[in-house]
Amino acid sequence: MSQSGIKYVGVDGCPAGWIGVGLGDGDESEIKVCGKFEDLLTHFGDACVILVDMPIGLREDGPLCYRACDNEARCLLRGRKGSVFQVPSRQYLDEAARNSWWSHNDYDAANKWSKRVLEGGISKQAFGITKKIREIDKILLSRDKDASPKIREVHPEVCFWALNGEKSMSNPKKGNAGAGFRERLQVAQRFVRNPKDILKKVRDCGYLKNQVADDDVLDALAAAITAQIGCQQGGFKTLPENPPTDSKGLPMEMVYAIP
Repeated sequence: MSQSGIKYVGVDGCPAGWIGVGLGDGDESEIKVCGKFEDLLTHFGDACVILVDMPIGLREDGPLCYRACDNEARCLLRGRKGSVFQVPSRQYLDEAARNSWWSHNDYDAANKWSKRVLEGGISKQAFGITKKIREIDKILLSRDKDASPKIREVHPEVCFWALNGEKSMSNPKKGNAGAGFRERLQVAQRFVRNPKDILKKVRDCGYLKNQVADDDVLDALAAAITAQIGCQQGGFKTLPENPPTDSKGLPMEMVYAIP
């Protein structure tokens, strides 16, 4: 189980599986890397909320599309709108699981099937997170709707937008000689005493950057800070303001918090 005092958790996908960053009401912080989201959920089972950078709330069928929350996020982020991807349907996720496309890294087969059956191709970005989207979806559909901790969707660039005074980041998170990473780190430093210590914990646990990249940790930290602010300072805001639910009752939303 998590360390005592950890209440607010942000999660991002990474090559090693999932990276979780937990924060408390004081200076407590914790990182946990798990191959399966279910194991991360068990570890942080005493948290108030877990905010995860992964689509929640899906259409049953059809090609890739932008949900209402995706469209609103793209409008907010402007120059960073390319970080918001179109989301696959459960029909595609089920077919991907039957054919183990992600296990074989068979993007061509997935794209051809999607074009033929769904009348629209699958992007490489969506293909890359197909397994994780399905993993989260199956867990959420198997849980009671009032189960604790609550699991909600975030987008890290929307989190940084809100934490940065409702202004998008100037640089992409990768490239530009590390300018984007430094920019986001500076935003995190406004809310966490020393975010570099959290990055160091990941390396001290033996994870290499090709297993858990620094920007994966920083995205999870932004989600954890959002969780902390939302729980401590009057609640969360959502994109859209009144989120619809999918056919299974899961909200199609992105959560953020204004400090």
